[in-house]
Amino acid sequence: MTKKVTVGLLFLMVNVLSVYAGDYGQKKAIVIGGTSGIGEALVKELSGRGYIVGFVGRRENLLKDIQRDCPNETHICTMDVTEFDAQKELKDLINTMGGVDIFIYNSGVCNFSLDWKSQEEMIDVNVKGFVSQVSCVTDYFLEHGGGHIVGISSIAALKGLPVAPAYSASKAYMSNYLQGLRERFAHLNSNIQVTTIEPGLVDTAMGNKATFWKASPEEVALQICDTIENGDKHAYVTKRWGLIAAMFKLMPDCCFYKLFWNDSEMDALLEK
Repeated sequence: MTKKVTVGLLFLMVNVLSVYAGDYGQKKAIVIGGTSGIGEALVKELSGRGYIVGFVGRRENLLKDIQRDCPNETHICTMDVTEFDAQKELKDLINTMGGVDIFIYNSGVCNFSLDWKSQEEMIDVNVKGFVSQVSCVTDYFLEHGGGHIVGISSIAALKGLPVAPAYSASKAYMSNYLQGLRERFAHLNSNIQVTTIEPGLVDTAMGNKATFWKASPEEVALQICDTIENGDKHAYVTKRWGLIAAMFKLMPDCCFYKLFWNDSEMDALLEK
């Protein structure tokens, strides 16, 4: 009898360990906008930490190139967040992965033009595409008992930028939307976490016109993943940008624009 009990307990332990070694113990993350810059670095960092990662972009060849560099299971999806079927594509990706625990919206467009088409593209990706995708994953998390929504906003959300008014406005929208969403979920006692990430300058194609305190995408991705795993509600990355943010908030507009946006600097940025 004792031998049978021992064998039974060993069998039970093997089954329990196999469950934790499988998908039940391995978190799943989706990155929207994962083919370059911060997004690409996030995909690789999450994969390196043992996550099953699904990532989305418009260029299939880049998705496949990045997939080959990931050490763990990955799933790719070619998608344009501004298209009508973007929500369906996200749902299909979630089903293919067998669920999702962490959703990261990283897609973003920035340019300095005041041309309507250029500004419309920023609104479509940074605002409409963002809300569309977050609404879709919110439905999933509410139905499945919880999850974690992460939005990659920007330090530009704090002030209207003369060189890119539509961009800074779109990021202010994202930051405020995430804050409202976080408080709503807290009021509902739902098990959905919301994290707002506001990066400073990053060494990407989007940030190639600035030089001050520019961080690598890999360093930014490392701090973002740490923030997610710590369960923090908000973070500036890299961390030193928290000092700049505090200064922005305290400084009167007249001082801010005179100090940071004199005529020669603005002309130089717009000419690049």
